[in-house]
Amino acid sequence: MLVRRIITLGAVTALTAGALTGCSSQAESDPNSFEFWSFTGIGQGEQVDAYTAENPDITIDLTEVGQSGETAQALTTALAGGQVPDLVLIQGDELPRFVENPGNFVDLRSLGADEMEGDYLDWVIEQPTAADGELIGIPTDVGGMAMAYRTDLFAAAGLPTNRDEVSALWPTWEEFLAVGEEYTARPAPRLSIMHQPRCSTRP
Repeated sequence: MLVRRIITLGAVTALTAGALTGCSSQAESDPNSFEFWSFTGIGQGEQVDAYTAENPDITIDLTEVGQSGETAQALTTALAGGQVPDLVLIQGDELPRFVENPGNFVDLRSLGADEMEGDYLDWVIEQPTAADGELIGIPTDVGGMAMAYRTDLFAAAGLPTNRDEVSALWPTWEEFLAVGEEYTARPAPRLSIMHQPRCSTRP
């Protein structure tokens, strides 16, 4: 039985997780045809169409598995069963379980990926790097973060409301927390803060 190496991709602090050892009958018949697992609802079909339009010799069989957690679980199951896709998106927060077992993957440095490491933020490229240095992933994007605030509540607390002035209040997380403590100590209406952790900005 032919042993096939496959590549996994990640998204949102998401990374291309390296190449897995498994079996793929599709690969045996056509090395330019591969199976790709993706999350749902991220428009990956359009990306596949654009890629194959530029590379007509490549055939991609896209399956939108489900949400990021479902996709990671499907990959875990596929690894256990020995039948893996050729390409799969892996969310950044799902990646550690795969990085802990780099033996399931091809070290992408063997394919020249080490020449790309300088193109990424250190903390991003560290996420798909195993303890012994194997690089099993390539980043695809980094999650963005935004802060929304009520100008009327800031004004009532005696804080600035101009966006540049507000931004200057907390250049570090420590100062962000300090401003929060200052706000709650003042006689002003309470402000609720919401966090949306899965917003992503693609390059």
